[in-house]
Amino acid sequence: MTPQELDPDVRRLLETVLLPRHPPFDLTSLRLGHLASQEVLAGELLPVTTVDGFTIDPDPHLGTPRLAVRRYQPRPGCSRGIVWLHGGGWATGTLDGYDAAARALAVAADSQVFMIDYRLSPEAPFPAPLADCAAAFAWLVERAADFGIDPSRLVLGGDSAGGHLAIGVSRWQAAAAAPGPAALVLVYPVTDARMLHHSYARFGEGYFLTAALMAWFWQQFLPQGSAIDDAPVNLEHPYVSPLLAPDLHVLPRTLVVTAGCDVLRDEGQAFAGALRNAGVAYDYLEIPAMIHGFLRFRAALRQARDLPAQITARLDGWGI
Repeated sequence: MTPQELDPDVRRLLETVLLPRHPPFDLTSLRLGHLASQEVLAGELLPVTTVDGFTIDPDPHLGTPRLAVRRYQPRPGCSRGIVWLHGGGWATGTLDGYDAAARALAVAADSQVFMIDYRLSPEAPFPAPLADCAAAFAWLVERAADFGIDPSRLVLGGDSAGGHLAIGVSRWQAAAAAPGPAALVLVYPVTDARMLHHSYARFGEGYFLTAALMAWFWQQFLPQGSAIDDAPVNLEHPYVSPLLAPDLHVLPRTLVVTAGCDVLRDEGQAFAGALRNAGVAYDYLEIPAMIHGFLRFRAALRQARDLPAQITARLDGWGI
């Protein structure tokens, strides 16, 4: 695919706002850039009834710190809940950077949306972000009724690295014989650390998220010597590359969304295929001519504004 086949609005973004990022990468600059892109491209902040927050106590068994959670409530009495794990390569995302997207999802889905402020890498590499998200989700499941949420309507979702973490949390809950989400929503998720899929070669340069930057994100998240439960992990570990997990059959109904011009497109598509092979009910939606991260670019892209309603249509169709 050539740049000319990109959506014209995406091409303009790449030429004016989302300028190329080249190695060596600087963590501070990337974090500032992630937030700055939101300030420029977030678009209208949809009104909701309440935006509030609370904290979750540290979990000594998981080694998690006190975690901040931000809640969006579009109106009083919403009984559906969506726990959303933000993207940003496990290293750059923030709650503020997802404010517009969270509001849009809350309004479109008529749902309370909970955003988890999990620890970032490289300061807190694998498995710390996964442990944080697992602890937060388990806490919310136990207290769903306190928020007026029907536990059978509690959805777990995430974009990019957040999608990767959402898969891990769902598997984590199943392994512990603990209640899991009613459904998963994965927007251009990371599923394979090996970076071998053809979309890496096809879209590895010039489409915002480059192959080089994705490799750098993996280095921050999974440094040499990484371990879980004192056991070393490699690129094929199920919590690192969920595409290779042997227990995908434990996952709930899942929506997988990919972007047509994204280095992660093929591994997202492959994950949908793995769900099919595991007997998991799933929907697959590819948004053509889009780049990675488009969910956050609501001011410039109609597809970003449309996606929350498309997600909602799936949840409604599933009776969640």
